[in-house]
Order: sequence, then structure tokens, then C-alpha cells
Amino acid sequence: MEFITLQNRSLSEILGVFNLSFSDYPVPVNLTSERLDEKLATEGIDLNLSVGVLKENCLVAFILHGVRETGGTKVFYNAGTGVIPTERGQQLTTQMYHYILPELKKQQCASGQLEVLSTNYAALKAYQKIGFSSTRELICYEGVPKPAKLN
Repeated sequence: MEFITLQNRSLSEILGVFNLSFSDYPVPVNLTSERLDEKLATEGIDLNLSVGVLKENCLVAFILHGVRETGGTKVFYNAGTGVIPTERGQQLTTQMYHYILPELKKQQCASGQLEVLSTNYAALKAYQKIGFSSTRELICYEGVPKPAKLN
């Protein structure tokens, strides 16, 4: 296994691994190339600060990072972590953070943020092992909103 930053990987390769990684996710996720481009732009994802794992020169895992400034402090944001199903159970998320955290610190990021489903126990365990802790819980809804009636 080789750990790399993602700036030299094609967006089509990242997209394929993203969709395969989330193919069995509790919340359906299947990006198109246009939606990935939009995600990269709107979430400020920097592929120089994003990390991947290569196995036989094929991308099998990734973490997409953006950097935000909050109150004058740089904070990195995990905009998505994925490991393809056949490569899970090898602590790749932990290893990717060991690889990329020195670079994030070099960029003067004081802390990091991410969101994870409360039922994704494997991810929660991995992030806690890295040093993340829960600071808030979000309630998410699913459905189609009904238009409001105006009087």
C-alpha cells in the first residue's frame, strides 16, 4: 500500500472510488462527475491536502479535505472519507490521517472537523482513535418538503 496526496489523480478515478466506497452506505450516495466538480468547488476541497491509498497503483481509499478560516483560525474539514469494500478492516483511515496530519499542521490548521453518521460504528471508532471527539449531533430528515400555503 502506498499513501499519496490526490492532486495527481484523475477526477474520474476519484469519482469511481468515491461511488464504490459509498455503494453500501446507509444513505444512498452516487455522484456524477458534475456533482463531484460541484462538491470540490463548494466545499473548498484541496486535492493537495487530500489523501489516498494506492494498491498496485489503483486508488482504493481516500479522504477529501478542505481548509476553512473560522474566527481567524485555519480549520481543516473532512469532506468525505471512503474505503472500497474489499479493502476495509485494515485501518486505512487511521493510516491516511497519520500520513496527512503533518501536512495539515504545516498549513497551520489548528483543528479539524468532520461529520459521520451515528450508526457508522466503524467510522466513529476510527475517528475516535485518531483523536476526534463529538462536539454536536445533527438531526437529519429525509423526504420532499411540501410547499407552504400562503394566506
